[in-house]
Amino acid sequence: MKAKREAAARLTAALVLPAFREVLHRKYGVRPERVVFERDEALGRIRDAVLLPRAESAERGEEISGETDGETIWIMRDLDHEDTVDTLIHEAMHDSVFVVRETRGGRKRALTCEDEHDAIARAGIAV
Repeated sequence: MKAKREAAARLTAALVLPAFREVLHRKYGVRPERVVFERDEALGRIRDAVLLPRAESAERGEEISGETDGETIWIMRDLDHEDTVDTLIHEAMHDSVFVVRETRGGRKRALTCEDEHDAIARAGIAV
């Protein structure tokens, strides 16, 4: 799928990290070096993205362009090429950036969906 290749090519650290670092520093004072981007995992989600079934696409078409559970990306059918690319990038950015710090659950702290959306918008990707 051409949209997957284009989304993967555009999803770079140069796109993602400045936006997330700026948002996390402004909101919480997080130092830039503590913000990490797991590009390989995000690229895997783009590679494995699937179209939603026709009935669900028709039913939910006004509400979303895509969604993710952090493992799978589902894309609405009948989006134009640029909307498909932007949706793939948007959904891949979810669950791909973390703050490195020691927690009871490990070294990486996940972000809230709100913080992710702030950074995704800052990166110039439709939210």
